[in-house]
Amino acid sequence: VLKFVIWTLPGEDGWASMDATVCELRARLEGLGATILHHGDRWCEVLPPGVDKGSGVLKLLSSLGVAPEDALAVGDAENDLSMLRIVGIGAAPANAQPAALAAADVVVPSNSDDGVAAAIRKYVLPEEGANMLDFYTLDMCPFAQRCWIVLEELGASYSRRAVNLRGSEEERARYEREVNPRGKVPALRDAETGVTLFESLLINEYLAERQEGGPLLPADPAARARIRLWNEHCDSQLAVAHFTLLMNKDAPSEEAKRAALDAALDVYEARLVGPYLLGDAFTLADANALPFFERLDFSLRHYKQIDALARHPRTRRWLDLALSRESFRATRQPEAKLVELYDKFLEADYAFGGLNKN
Repeated sequence: VLKFVIWTLPGEDGWASMDATVCELRARLEGLGATILHHGDRWCEVLPPGVDKGSGVLKLLSSLGVAPEDALAVGDAENDLSMLRIVGIGAAPANAQPAALAAADVVVPSNSDDGVAAAIRKYVLPEEGANMLDFYTLDMCPFAQRCWIVLEELGASYSRRAVNLRGSEEERARYEREVNPRGKVPALRDAETGVTLFESLLINEYLAERQEGGPLLPADPAARARIRLWNEHCDSQLAVAHFTLLMNKDAPSEEAKRAALDAALDVYEARLVGPYLLGDAFTLADANALPFFERLDFSLRHYKQIDALARHPRTRRWLDLALSRESFRATRQPEAKLVELYDKFLEADYAFGGLNKN
């Protein structure tokens, strides 16, 4: 038996509720390894152990000699989740089911807007004559996302390669040997120059310089210095204060940790020029800070019921403007995935450094 497909007619006399049927199946088949896929109020599937789209794709890739991290998959439903998770880039159309959107690395246009074709053009087929960049990344890492934002801002032609830092020893050793000896993400390999880089701030300056700076990295030495000062403040003050407060479970120290975050935010409130950090242009300072502010704003609301920017209206206006940029929307992760990640952090009492450090 390959699978069972069970149908019903919702609301019709004599026909069972699909929700109740799925609950009953999951209770009766618990511990047997079967997979029950709930496809709404009309039908469901029951798959035997070890049979799903993920296992099928792995067999196909093995026969083709292609590593999973070098593959793209597009899926829109619950039965696509295993496939989306095992490949390097799992893409979901904009009108996919919520579970598929949460599992996907990227969201592409809906199926009615040629989303599969858009994914292939963007992540598989290089532009003719373009110099391809290999971008090594990890889902949910803000340091990697800041580089992804810059790649999108520049309109660069690149290949996004997901790295499993918790994979096999062999996989990790190969990554350290061939890409980043520190075993972290992000990393960038430029086929044109042969250079391989790691550390997000260095990567972003290289990318901007590669296209002659532009508004992301102005030629003026004073402007570049201000960008680097903003970057230093973000990484050494804001990110640390946010993560320390978020992870705090010691009530007596909560006020001091909140004060440390407010002090870091006060610098933005007092010194940002507006509308962006350095003025009219969106620069590397904005791109580098944006993933950390998004996580700060969402996570403190969700877990601490704190509006972190309530006393920082100028910073709120900057953040709202920056979040509206296409480069951020193209790299944004679903909030459900942020919750899943931070739940793990809180359960494990992670120290600052996140996925790379731990």
